[in-house]
Amino acid sequence: PEKPTDPEKPTDPEKPTDPEKPTNPGKPTDPEKPTDPEKPTDPEKPTDPEKPTEPEKPTNPEKPTEPEKPTNPEKPTEPEKPTNPEKPTEPEKPTNPEKPTELNKKESKSDVTV
Repeated sequence: PEKPTDPEKPTDPEKPTDPEKPTNPGKPTDPEKPTDPEKPTDPEKPTDPEKPTEPEKPTNPEKPTEPEKPTNPEKPTEPEKPTNPEKPTEPEKPTNPEKPTELNKKESKSDVTV
């Protein structure tokens, strides 16, 4: 039986002041902000109307040619690199088998010193 006071909450009648909040009515000044009337110059910014040319960037419409890069389709030849299949000759390096002669040379030198 005391619950009915819940909807009647003596604090509820005070809550209506929430929407009335003396600070709320003060908030309306936010949109009214005496500085707001000055802010309109923001949207008016003479540089703003100039900015639209940025999204207009005539270079943007030209960019589509980048994805078209005719060099991109040519790039596949890179992985084809005929030099890649030739690279296996690197481990074959005929100079590598020759290197052992360097060791041999050292032996010769030591032979000479001995």
